[in-house]
Amino acid sequence: MPEFFTRPRRQVMLALVALLGWATNASATSPTETRLFAVPAATLWKTVDFYNHGQAQIAHGQLSLQQGYDLTGMTWGGQVLRDRYELELEAMRTAGNDFFCGLTFPIGEAAATLIVGGWGGGVVGLSNVDGFDASENETSTYREFQSQRWYKIRVKVTPTKVAAWIDDEQVVNLKRAGHQFSVRWEVEPCVPLGLATWQTSAQFRNLRMRDLTPRKPAVGRDAWVPARNDRPRWRRKRCVCR
Repeated sequence: MPEFFTRPRRQVMLALVALLGWATNASATSPTETRLFAVPAATLWKTVDFYNHGQAQIAHGQLSLQQGYDLTGMTWGGQVLRDRYELELEAMRTAGNDFFCGLTFPIGEAAATLIVGGWGGGVVGLSNVDGFDASENETSTYREFQSQRWYKIRVKVTPTKVAAWIDDEQVVNLKRAGHQFSVRWEVEPCVPLGLATWQTSAQFRNLRMRDLTPRKPAVGRDAWVPARNDRPRWRRKRCVCR
């Protein structure tokens, strides 16, 4: 077969290989996600035995915490991520006037709690940073919250920062270097991952945990690349003219 017929075949083959490599890379770099209020993850939630706590339950894709004497909460017993991950959920205060979302989450081998609506209903921040709670450290801010309204909350932990957003407005942006993270002793039973309220009833939905660890594209034995010996070879017939 003439040589000019072999070139298009090789070009098409190489183009297909490149396309397959791009698709593998795109799939590998997308974050993996776990829905923590859906079965089977939902079965791993347990009520924290706080003193004189309110009712706590998870049903129909929502977690409900009823107002207790002080704290009411639940903790998740599944495998957690400790770095390069993101948590996202929606929370709503249904009764009371204190924090309706105390989200405890891992930061490396430590942990902290994102407080939403604390100290009378409006304080937002991390407890604890360098031993100071959300009302006293540099992450502390204040904002108004309405009852019976869903708020979208997101927390992101990377090797360099801890960040948080409420309704897409960033409320925490703290470098990890030079800081020590911990939780207040009252919420230690929520470590490493849990939700709690203080003298407040709340509902939560759509809790997702996303793994943000970069995935490398398949190489070596995991990727198929046509070897030189696998490529079709065509011998040019010699023209014998008589």
